[in-house]
Amino acid sequence: VDKIFRNGGDLRMYYYGGEMKDRASPEALWAFRRAVKNICYAYANSNLVQGVPPGASVTYSLPPWRAVLYGADALLLLVDAVLALRVVTRVIRRKRIRSA
Repeated sequence: VDKIFRNGGDLRMYYYGGEMKDRASPEALWAFRRAVKNICYAYANSNLVQGVPPGASVTYSLPPWRAVLYGADALLLLVDAVLALRVVTRVIRRKRIRSA
């Protein structure tokens, strides 16, 4: 882990469960600072924050196309429930007619 981290494996900070043996030496502190700087720089200059001015508040809302899909899913679920109810009532009626 020490070798990977000191040779530029910055993202190992996120997902690698290994243990660094040396955490207090100046080289280790330099590697920590460099890794944090690289990760922050990558996020700040990625498409994630392009066009967002400093101090802006970013909010996320449901896209209209997804709302339409949710509505269509709900409608299909309702139609399916109605059709299933009709099938069940027909089966019950047939059993009543045969038993009578």
